[in-house]
Amino acid sequence: MKKTIIGLVIATLFFTTASYVFAQVRPDQNEARVFSVKPGETVTHKVSVDNIGTTPIRVKASFEDFVYVKPFDGLKELKPLGSTKRSCGKWMIVNPAEFELGPGATQTVNCEIKVPADAKGGYNAVLFFEKLSDAVSQEGMGLTLRMGVPFFVQTINKTHNIALEDLSFTSKNVRGQLHNAGDTFIISEPSFYVMDAAGIVVDRGKIKKVYMPEQTWVPLLIKFSKEISKGKYNLVVSFDLEGEPALIKESEFTIE
Repeated sequence: MKKTIIGLVIATLFFTTASYVFAQVRPDQNEARVFSVKPGETVTHKVSVDNIGTTPIRVKASFEDFVYVKPFDGLKELKPLGSTKRSCGKWMIVNPAEFELGPGATQTVNCEIKVPADAKGGYNAVLFFEKLSDAVSQEGMGLTLRMGVPFFVQTINKTHNIALEDLSFTSKNVRGQLHNAGDTFIISEPSFYVMDAAGIVVDRGKIKKVYMPEQTWVPLLIKFSKEISKGKYNLVVSFDLEGEPALIKESEFTIE
């Protein structure tokens, strides 16, 4: 049995749909956010929900799909369950699906994931914990309060592949495209360094964090900290992946 693998801040803020926080989602923070499964495997994860309020609440758990959207900087859109190509929501069963929590009480929820035998690549869904509030909006409608825990699942036979495409170099920057050419998502804050012909690193830095579904392109901009003089160089970009070896990409260039 494994526990779900989302950091606390992400779990409580990732999909909160109202400003009032009625509960705290408390997963195990000792595991990676992205986890691997075998095709055909069934795994179980746990999430604890705390009522941090002063009155009893009734909570309902349900799944929905979500996708990262352009400019792939973390912006997401919710979708109906099972409507996206890379959804794992319909593989998942939550127990209990409904429960009551007194003030200060805690409920542990089991999430069972039944991975199809033909699954390959990366998949995701969000588990929502929902409470129908007694509060009423200005239009007279009841307010639905819910908080979400994202699940990122990838099979052990996935393909991680990212390419640097359409690169152009100047003494001040690099422009081009990042292409996620694999079959799983890439969430990474890449780093880079530039090495001259003598093997000396002349610049290094970070690249803006990306949230890339498979087969997507993101504009690439690397700004050097100082202007690079004429000569031959090698650009090395490292994509750190949670729980996986980093992807390293290189490109030689000349400043004339």
